Amino acid sequence: MAERINFGTLKSVIEPPDLIEIQLKSYADFLQKDVNPLRRKRQGLQAVFKEVFPIESYDGRYVLDFVKYELSEPKLGPLEALREGQTYSAPLHVTFRLKDGDEVREESVYMGEMPLMTLDGSFAINGAQRVIVSQLHRSPGICSEQDVHPNGTILYSMRIIPDRGSWVEIQFDTSNQLWVCVDRRRRRRKFLASTFLRALGYGTDEELLGLYYAFEKLETGKSGGDFENRVFKDDIIDVESKTVFARKYDPVTSDVLSRIREAGIKTVEVVNVSWDGGIFLTTVMSDKTHSADEALNDVYRKLRPGDPATPANARQLLRRLFFDPKRYDLGKVGRYKINQKLGLSGFAYRGYPVTFWDPFGELGHPLRATVTDMAPADTLQASLAQIKDLPVTLRLGEHREDDFRNTELVVASPAVPFESPYLKIATDSGVPVTSEICLFAERCPAKVVGITGSVGKSTSSAMTHHILDMAAKKGLGWWKRAWLGGNIGKSLLESLEVIGSDDIVVLELSSFQLEYLGQLGWSPHVAVLTNLAPNHLDRHGTFANYAAAKLNIVRRQDPAADHVIICDEDAPLREQIVALFGDLHLVWRYRVSKSGLPEVLREFADEPSPHDVTATWEGFQPPLPGRHNILNAAAGYAAGLALGLQKTSFAGLLDGFKGLPHRLEFVREVAGVRYYNDSKATTPEAARKAFESFDGNVVGIVGGYDKKIDLGEFGQLLVDR
Repeated sequence: MAERINFGTLKSVIEPPDLIEIQLKSYADFLQKDVNPLRRKRQGLQAVFKEVFPIESYDGRYVLDFVKYELSEPKLGPLEALREGQTYSAPLHVTFRLKDGDEVREESVYMGEMPLMTLDGSFAINGAQRVIVSQLHRSPGICSEQDVHPNGTILYSMRIIPDRGSWVEIQFDTSNQLWVCVDRRRRRRKFLASTFLRALGYGTDEELLGLYYAFEKLETGKSGGDFENRVFKDDIIDVESKTVFARKYDPVTSDVLSRIREAGIKTVEVVNVSWDGGIFLTTVMSDKTHSADEALNDVYRKLRPGDPATPANARQLLRRLFFDPKRYDLGKVGRYKINQKLGLSGFAYRGYPVTFWDPFGELGHPLRATVTDMAPADTLQASLAQIKDLPVTLRLGEHREDDFRNTELVVASPAVPFESPYLKIATDSGVPVTSEICLFAERCPAKVVGITGSVGKSTSSAMTHHILDMAAKKGLGWWKRAWLGGNIGKSLLESLEVIGSDDIVVLELSSFQLEYLGQLGWSPHVAVLTNLAPNHLDRHGTFANYAAAKLNIVRRQDPAADHVIICDEDAPLREQIVALFGDLHLVWRYRVSKSGLPEVLREFADEPSPHDVTATWEGFQPPLPGRHNILNAAAGYAAGLALGLQKTSFAGLLDGFKGLPHRLEFVREVAGVRYYNDSKATTPEAARKAFESFDGNVVGIVGGYDKKIDLGEFGQLLVDR
C-alpha cells in the first residue's frame, strides 16, 4: 500500500485504531480455518454442523453424524477474483460418518464454495466487492410490557423470546385472567395459562394451585382471625343433611365458619392466595379443562386446527416446540438475560442449554423429580437414605416407559449405555438425556483438570488434587481452593454455590462419563491421560470404541488456551495422540527419569526452541510404593506446571498424602508377611503394576466379573511370581 502523505498542520494525538479488526477476527472465529479440525470450538460454522447432526432414522439403525470440515486453498486470490468476475472462496469439504447397524463408514463430501474475507474486511462476489452490514434484531430473553385498554385498565404482559424457536406471550385480559399464546402470528389461538400448565403435566387443580399457593388447615372453632385471601379448597358439605355450607374456592368468612362449626366439623382445608391476591386462582376457575389429557387436546386444537386432537399428538407437538434443543434454544444471551431479569441464581439456572420450564420461574415454578431404578428398595438402602428428605417420587424394582416420555429431562447414571431402550424412548420422545457430570461441567465456573486412563486415574487424581490444594494453601498458585470430584468422592453439584472462578477443580473421568461429555461437546482446561489399555470391553465392544470414548477428554479443547498431558511411557497412548493431532508438539509428557524422579517435557517444534520445557521434581520422596506411583505423581507435577506453578516450588506439596482406600493399601503384617489391599485394581494391567511394586515372591488373591479382557499374560505373571 502507498504511503499516506498528510499536508495538514494538525498532528494526530493517538494512532487511529484498526476499525475493521473486529470484522476480520469475527469471520476468522466463524471459520476456524487454521484450527485443527478435531479441536475446534463449538462456535460459528462448527456450531452450525453440530446443531444439525447427528441425524437418526426413525428405527435408530442409521445414524449420520458430522465429523469435521476442511477448507482447501482458494483457486484465485481476491484481486484475481475481482478482475475475472469470480468469487474469492475456498472449497468446503465435510467428513460425515454413517453408522449402519454395526458397520461404520466415513466419507468426505464436497459441499460447495465458502466465501473468504479479504484483508480489508470485504468479500469478492462475482467480481464485485460486498461487505457485511450489521443488523439489529430483538434480543433473546424475557421482557415485560404494559398497555392501557380503552376502558382504562392497565394490561400487563410478558414475552419469552428464544434465540431459536417459538415465542411465548403471557398476558392478562380485562378480567384479570392469564392467557398464553404461542408464536405471535397466531395470537387469536390463545389459551388460559392454567390450560397450558395442565398440558405440561400439572393435570389437577391441586397440582396447579400447589405451584404458587400454600394449603392450610383451619380450625373452625377459632374466633376472630384474619381470613383475608383464604378460600375453601373443596366443597364443604354436611354428609348427613347434605347441606352445602360453601362451594369450592368460596372466600372464607366468620359466618360460614360458624355454621360449619355448628355442624360438628372441626377443621377445613383452605388455600392461602395472598401471594397474588387470587389472580391465578381466577384463571384456574375459568379453565374448562380438568385434566392433562383435556388440556392437551385443547392446546392441540388451538395450535393445529383441523388436525385430529389426541393427547399423544399434543405431547409430541409440545416436545417439538419447547423440549427439542434443535428447535428451541434460548442461547447464551437469552439465558443470561433471563437470569438477570428474574434474579435467578444457583446451579439450576446457570449456563445453557436450558429447558422451557425455568422461564416460569417468574410464576414460582418448582421442580418435580422421579428416581427410578431396576433394583428393589431393600438393595438401595444407603442411597435412599441420602434422598429421604427430598420431594421425589420413587419408582424402584422397575422402569415405566411413561416416566421417560412425560418429563423434561432424563439424568442417567453413566453406567447406563446410550443403547438402553429406556433412553431410546426418551430421545424418541424429544426428551434430552444427560448425566450428573454433564450438569456439573455445564455450570462449573472454575477451570477443570480432567484425568482419565485405564489404570491409576484415581490415585493420579487424588495426588494432583493434593498438590494443587497444598499449592493454594501456600499461596503458590493463582487459585484459592482445589476441589476433587467426578468418578471419585461425592458429586460436586451440591458445591457449585461455593465453587468460584478463582478455584481449580480436579475431576476423575471414566470412559462412561466421557461418552456423555462427548455428546455435550465439553473438554476440560487441562486434560491428563495416564495410559490406555483394554478395559470395559463388555460395554464398549472393541478397544477402538473404548479409546474413542477416552479421547473425548481432548476433542473439544481450545488449542490456544488448553493443555494436553500424557504419559510418555505409554506407547498406545502416544500413538492415539499422534493420530489425533498429527504430532506431539505442545503436548505435556511426563515420565520417570533415569534417577527415578518425576520428569516433564514439552516441545514446541521438531527443532529445539527456547520455549521448550524440561523439568525434574528434585527432592521428590515417593509417598507410596511402586514405580507406577512415581508416574502418578508425575501427572500431578505436569498439571501443576501447565497451570503456572514454578518447577522449583513443588517441595513438600505431596507431604501427608496417604493414598486411597483399596488401592495398594497396607493392611498389616502377620508372621513376617505384609498384606496389601488392592481390590480396586479391576484390570490385568492394574494388577500387574501392583505386583511389580514389590520384589521377591508375591501371592495374589484375585477375582471379579468378566470384562471380556484377555487374562493370558496376567495368568502367566501369577505363575511366575
